[in-house]
Amino acid sequence: MNISHRILSNVLVVEIKIELASSVNIDEFSNILRNYIEEGIKNVVVDLRDIKHFNSSHIGMLVSGYITLIKGRGELRLADLSERVSKALKINRLDLVFDIYPTLDAAIKSYS
Repeated sequence: MNISHRILSNVLVVEIKIELASSVNIDEFSNILRNYIEEGIKNVVVDLRDIKHFNSSHIGMLVSGYITLIKGRGELRLADLSERVSKALKINRLDLVFDIYPTLDAAIKSYS
């Protein structure tokens, strides 16, 4: 599976391991978020440590997830970004949109 998820400390942690995101992956990601929002889980951390190649399809997925959470009155944070992912977000000025944390633990603790 390219997208896995679990609850840690009342935070939804979503791990993305997709080399090239597609509309199917983007829909899957948004559906996971919507389902948890309906259950009352609105704090989300996206763990990107396993992303080796990062491109516009990944950016589309993250933006779609961000919009889904904003509409559901949730929050999305990114964790464990490689240098490549960080650069891509900076180039697109998305580092100003997303809350970014160096580790998964730091991102989860930020909700405390």
